[in-house]
This record gives sequence, C-alpha cells and structure tokens, in this order.
Amino acid sequence: MPAATLERSPGIIDQLPEGTFRVPFRIHRLQPKDISAYVRIMRAGIASLPFADSGQLEKRTEQYYRERINKEEWALLVARDERGAIAGVLEGEIAPNRFSASIQWIVTDPLKRKKGVAHDLYTHYETILREMGVQYMLATVDDANEASLNFHQKYGFFMKEPYKRLSNTSSLYYKDISGA
Repeated sequence: MPAATLERSPGIIDQLPEGTFRVPFRIHRLQPKDISAYVRIMRAGIASLPFADSGQLEKRTEQYYRERINKEEWALLVARDERGAIAGVLEGEIAPNRFSASIQWIVTDPLKRKKGVAHDLYTHYETILREMGVQYMLATVDDANEASLNFHQKYGFFMKEPYKRLSNTSSLYYKDISGA
C-alpha cells in the first residue's frame, strides 16, 4: 500500500457532530517498535470484555503481529494523541477477494474514550479500504455492549444478522463503502 494512504496529518481541525472541535488523532500502520505496546493494549482490551475468549487472548502475541505487520490483508493501525502516546489500536482483516473487510478488534485507552479515537481509526481504515476497492466493512458487535452498538449505528453500520458466539449473543453489522 502506498504510504500516502496510511498517514493522516496531525493538527487538522475536525468538527464533531455535536459542534465541538478537536484535533484528530494521528493514525498510522503498526511499526515494529510499537508491537509490544500494541500487544499490551490489545490484550488488555480483550481481557476487559465480559465475554473474553482466552483463545483470542492467547493468540495475540508479539509473534502473531510480527507475522502480519507487512501483509496487505491485515490492517494493524495505531492512533496517537497529541503527545505521541498510543490512544487506541485497530486490527482489521481484508478478504482475499477484496469484496469485504472486517474489523477484528478495536481497543481504546479507557482515558481516551469518547474523544474520537474509534472514529478516527474507523475513518482511516475506511479510507484504506476504499482505495483498495473494498465494498463492505463488517463488524461483530456484542448485543449487550450498548456503547458499541450506538457507535456502529452512528457511524453508518446496519445490522445484517444476529448470531450466537460463545456464551453471548452478537450481531454482524455491515457498512456499504462502495460509493454506489
């Protein structure tokens, strides 16, 4: 992927729907120097969920991300705040046929929630996907996670189908990003 699609200039002022202004987070692809921090943040985020799957936790290792860091079918994104601290991470997987791409995980620093981290990560991921010709973004959302449900609906996702996963009920959400 060209580097231009992976960087967003810091310091641009965005207007949020509520009419407030903020400086967006700087989004970039995971770099080798950030893998340890990425793993810590991702594992902490997964572990904090009421339906945390130990298998998901166990496979999120430094080696797991080293194997995926340069593969085009994986989008491993990092959001940094104005001080350069990691505010959130996104793990996305692009289908081989590029028809769809899923958001595997998105984790934000608890102190940075409600500040636009997830919005900036999703927006950046969507831009990458559009440039690749991907038509649909997919996300699995736990039906009990009201904040995530509201976020996905606000961001333009629609529920495709509910399904049972582990001991909780989740729903598959999709967003048409084809521009058609």
